[in-house]
Amino acid sequence: MRRNKVILSLITLFIMFATTMFFQHGMATPSAIIVQTEEELLEAIGYLRPVVIIDGNIPLSQDIIVDQDLTLQGQGTLTVFDRHRHFYIKADGHLILDGDITLTRAEHYDDVGGGINVRGGTFTLKNGHIYNNRAHFGGGLYVRNGSVRLYGGSVTHNHAEVGGGVKVGGLEDGVHALTIDGSVVEENVAEFSGGGIFSMRGNLHLLRGSVLNNRAVGHGGVYTCVSTWHQIGSEMRIEGNYPPNRHDPQEPSLIAGLQTLSAVHIIALIVIASVGIVFTKLKSKRTQPQN
Repeated sequence: MRRNKVILSLITLFIMFATTMFFQHGMATPSAIIVQTEEELLEAIGYLRPVVIIDGNIPLSQDIIVDQDLTLQGQGTLTVFDRHRHFYIKADGHLILDGDITLTRAEHYDDVGGGINVRGGTFTLKNGHIYNNRAHFGGGLYVRNGSVRLYGGSVTHNHAEVGGGVKVGGLEDGVHALTIDGSVVEENVAEFSGGGIFSMRGNLHLLRGSVLNNRAVGHGGVYTCVSTWHQIGSEMRIEGNYPPNRHDPQEPSLIAGLQTLSAVHIIALIVIASVGIVFTKLKSKRTQPQN
């Protein structure tokens, strides 16, 4: 009888232990899932998987909306097509890129954030590459009412009118923040200003890493507006950018303002000025008294 009680007690303890392990590892923390297609990626996000492992090259035909905590690991390339960007991070979203993953696009994007658009959420780059994306503003990344933290990986060969690599903030109020602490922002191009980084109405923390060999018509490396608070650490390399950077707290001068104009803007100004001169002369002749 006593032996049966001992066996029953051991069985009870085993069931309790197995149940605890199940809830800890099976219920409370869903396991990571490997995806190889866009459909599998969307399904994993829909099931609130906190960790998704990318395996191979995946074409994307739509914006991937992130409104949860999501970490991408693994290796491969996510290539976006048409009028979409890779990820749209909303207010409750936090996307972490922590694998040998490249985000690139097949064609120009006629809007903001060619790779990632942060609208109230947070994007963290620990490993991976934001490469060869194009948009009007923020060729690689656009930050509006949110934050981007670049701790590793790279933002390279992206193209935009403003903020070839990253554009932070806009004319609207809100919280905009960019922290670089180990990443490389290199060989990005802006037709207007801020080849590497353009920051407006935000907080810019350049602590460690590099902003190298970026190009623009005005301010090739880093452009900060008067309303931007910025911090540049001693281990941050800002070199080889053309034209020189603007990251001072003073109001831009007339010359600095002209440097930010693209060739198209300059031609438009010349045409407008010429038309104005001709119109003024014609009006002057008409008002002259007749002999």
